[in-house]
Amino acid sequence: MSAGTITLTNDSDVVSGVGTTFTIDLKSGDMVVAVVGGVTYTLPVKSIESDTELTLIKPYDGPTQLDSAWAAIPRDTMNAITAQLAAETAKALRGLNYDKNNWQQVFSGSGNITVTLPDGSVFSGPAWNGISGLIAGKQDKLNISEIGNSLISASDAGAVRGVISAADDTKVLKIESNLSEISSVNAKSAARKNIGLGSSAVKDVGTNTGDVIEVGVFGLGARAPEKSAMSDRNVTGAFLERNGHGNLYPASVVGFRVAGPTDKEWGQIAFDFAGAGKYMLQLQHGTRRKQEISLSVGC
Repeated sequence: MSAGTITLTNDSDVVSGVGTTFTIDLKSGDMVVAVVGGVTYTLPVKSIESDTELTLIKPYDGPTQLDSAWAAIPRDTMNAITAQLAAETAKALRGLNYDKNNWQQVFSGSGNITVTLPDGSVFSGPAWNGISGLIAGKQDKLNISEIGNSLISASDAGAVRGVISAADDTKVLKIESNLSEISSVNAKSAARKNIGLGSSAVKDVGTNTGDVIEVGVFGLGARAPEKSAMSDRNVTGAFLERNGHGNLYPASVVGFRVAGPTDKEWGQIAFDFAGAGKYMLQLQHGTRRKQEISLSVGC
């Protein structure tokens, strides 16, 4: 701050000072700066009458203020500040104009557009109307990854159109077709291999020849079902017959039966677990049946 204090009078061009040295601190064209009521006033000097009195270029239009602190700003400094402020203002306005023009092109342009960035550099790319027009009605057949890459790298909208035109029914999968586009045997085999599926992927679960069996089928991997050794003679599988359940074996047994081509042709092996400790082999062919005790052990 400059020496002393000043008095500013509303609608007057005269400024008086106390303890001031106007003749040393100021010359015509310099500025007197004071803050009155929170508002900064920059007042250009017309003439210096004495160390304690000067005249402004135009009357002071703020409220009257007594004994106010003040600062002297040389004209050259003020000119530099004004020039810098003007330059910053012009730069900000240029940026706003660029933004307005750029957004207008993005939303209303078609095909490729060129936008200008604040630093003066330019960037080219597709306008929004161009992008939406290219993909309209093609959502069910587009390879999104391929098109995304093209939008990034394409030099013009024609390259993007080329990608979309190539996405025909022979090259893409449609959701509603449920993979029916993969029609050839080789293509299906390659697709299964690519996702890690083996040969069982094309087999049914069941008990027919060539089927994939589940745990428990034929009594494998599960407890043998309790039934008569004479029942289900046309079904291969394990069984458990308790004493008195059937009349084929004299004691409780567990066994495994292999069915033949008819219910008159089958064979089974059973183990007496009730105490006799015998392995027994039972064969049936037509009306001929053979029962053979092959081994006896103590339980």
